[in-house]
Amino acid sequence: VGDEVLDRVLREELAELVAQLRRQRLVVREHERGALEARRTENLDAYQAFLHGKFLAGQPHFTLASWLVALDDFQRAVTLDPGFALAWADLSQAHARLVYYRYDISEQRREWARRALDRARALAPDSPATRLASGYYHLWVERDPAAALAPLADPSRAASPLAARLPRVFPAGALLLPLPRRSGHRPRDQPGGRP
Repeated sequence: VGDEVLDRVLREELAELVAQLRRQRLVVREHERGALEARRTENLDAYQAFLHGKFLAGQPHFTLASWLVALDDFQRAVTLDPGFALAWADLSQAHARLVYYRYDISEQRREWARRALDRARALAPDSPATRLASGYYHLWVERDPAAALAPLADPSRAASPLAARLPRVFPAGALLLPLPRRSGHRPRDQPGGRP
């Protein structure tokens, strides 16, 4: 009799877990649909310029020449479609990266990065790309690692099923990995790390 009761309880718990996972998956799909709609463009030329910029920005070796072409591509994309939030986010990152690598540390370049980020925030404030661009802006332009993590660690989003998936949605690891070294903390397994 005890085994039958245990078996029935386990089946009920398993059924409840499966139901919860299905509900969460539906909520995640709704969030993903919203994120996709936020970055959609109907302008094929804008999208083509954006894709070319993404290709150049994603190259494994940074060169100033290719980065400036990528920046021009993102600028062209937002000129052709001022409502293209994803292109605004990448344009902000492109400007911020030039500041970070000290190719152009002028106030004008910093302002361009901030304005592009502000536009991305206005168009798609909860978009993973906008939040990532915000993190990079704080890290690369303001040199503030704590503020860089804030868009990714916002407690109001922690309960969201989408928040749990963010590392798979965009490369946040690229932002998070250098932070322990910059903030003076090292993992325990690295030389000089805390025991």
